[in-house]
Amino acid sequence: MTEVFTRYGGGGPRPAYREPIACVVAHPDAGGRCEREAVGEVWRLPFCEVHGREAELAYMDEINDAVRAELDALGDAENQKPGSNEALLEALARTPTPPGVDRVIHLAAMEEAYPPDELEGNTDPDMLRFDYETHGRDTPYDWWCEARIMAVRFMCEAQSVPILKDLELVRERATVQELLASRDMDRRCKPARV
Repeated sequence: MTEVFTRYGGGGPRPAYREPIACVVAHPDAGGRCEREAVGEVWRLPFCEVHGREAELAYMDEINDAVRAELDALGDAENQKPGSNEALLEALARTPTPPGVDRVIHLAAMEEAYPPDELEGNTDPDMLRFDYETHGRDTPYDWWCEARIMAVRFMCEAQSVPILKDLELVRERATVQELLASRDMDRRCKPARV
């Protein structure tokens, strides 16, 4: 997997003459301003090691999904053309699909970056009011997963640093709320013991 978390100075210590750069994480749901020094960048935004690792995994997950979708679309389009290019179809069939990001590893990075135990007081009020018995599908967990995925997708396409900073705040909030929604759903939807 290509590294997208570009470390400052090749990963070594910050030169003494250079001022420390603060981690970009700042959304109140994510615990407010991160107090750690940035050690590198994802999306041209400065991140500390912990938040940077989580952002890197989110970025790679989106890029891998986009590559898979493009390969699938290219193969589908080629199969529908009269006089298909057999060499292209064979090459596509041999092209390895990107491995994606292991969801368990990404979830662990999300929990390390945004500890749910420490952030539970920031749970979205709509989530707390949600009735799982009458609205079993399309849960707050689904809402927040979709919001996080959409924010990451927009960040991968954005070019402007001010827009990236705004989207990062949305991504932080959605990531925290996704973690909290998962816990809330587990707590309130456990089957009754017999």
